[in-house]
Amino acid sequence: MHPLTGLTGLPEAGHLVAAPYVTSQQLSTPRGEYGPAAPELAMLKKPVTTIGPPLNTLDFRITNADRAIGAHLSGEMLRRHGSSGTTVNHEFIGSAGQSFAAFLIAGLNFRLLGEANDCVGKGLCGGTVAITAGPDASLRGDVLAGNTALYGATSGELYIAGRAGERFAVRNSGALAVVEGIGQHGCEYMTAGVTVILGPAGTNLGAGMTGGLTYLLPDSIGGHDYNQQSVRLAPIEVREELWLRRVLRKHLRLTDSPRAAHLLNTGRPLSFLRVEPVQPPCTIAETWAAILARLKRPKTAAPLEVPQTVLSEEPVLM
Repeated sequence: MHPLTGLTGLPEAGHLVAAPYVTSQQLSTPRGEYGPAAPELAMLKKPVTTIGPPLNTLDFRITNADRAIGAHLSGEMLRRHGSSGTTVNHEFIGSAGQSFAAFLIAGLNFRLLGEANDCVGKGLCGGTVAITAGPDASLRGDVLAGNTALYGATSGELYIAGRAGERFAVRNSGALAVVEGIGQHGCEYMTAGVTVILGPAGTNLGAGMTGGLTYLLPDSIGGHDYNQQSVRLAPIEVREELWLRRVLRKHLRLTDSPRAAHLLNTGRPLSFLRVEPVQPPCTIAETWAAILARLKRPKTAAPLEVPQTVLSEEPVLM
């Protein structure tokens, strides 16, 4: 019996540390065949193939046993490139484990064809994450991400062509998010950033929200399901519609969302409502400033040169 969990059949901590996390067979998966995503060092050791300049793209298969994919990689990329502006795309297919794209830094773009568990984009700090399971999943309103997505995010972008669980964007402090439905307690304790909801929102939306802005459609929330002690509803301004259209176009480009396509092609003004704190800490333009600057930022790429310390076959435990 494991002394901490009380479960049987689990290895002892010493065996966990010694267990190989990267194998030579996993690292030799040919480009074009989705290889295992579990070893994050594989992302760094795998040869980069440029697919349509200027971005490098790497493909991997992922399972729900692959947790915190992105955290270690972000650290290695910072040690290797610093803040040089290198941009690399990573494509995944499958069901991601907890904390997919956690602490993802600027220059790392993750796109998942499938679904993810809790804590997607936890601590996101500059990276871009897109999750889709195809147009049909978007139209059905499939849940593609678990609870507490974007927990504590400070910057970056998250696009989900489907619904997410409860406490979406809890403690979001600067990230941009587009999602097509959320559970209860969305945008809880949010202090900055922008969230766009293209589907239903659960009760208690915006509880403890002191900053940032949330946008939703009139039929996304029923009656007084938002937290009236913390937030209020207001119609959007013309400039906000222009900004939201820019965000929806990127959501469409990254996820092929039919919901975004419909909103952009109706030929009518967007009917979003703005959810804002009852005492906004700054103006609407100030809230959007960092988001708009990021959306205008050009993408650059550089060849991945992996340091020898990363090429070692030492096991890595996440």
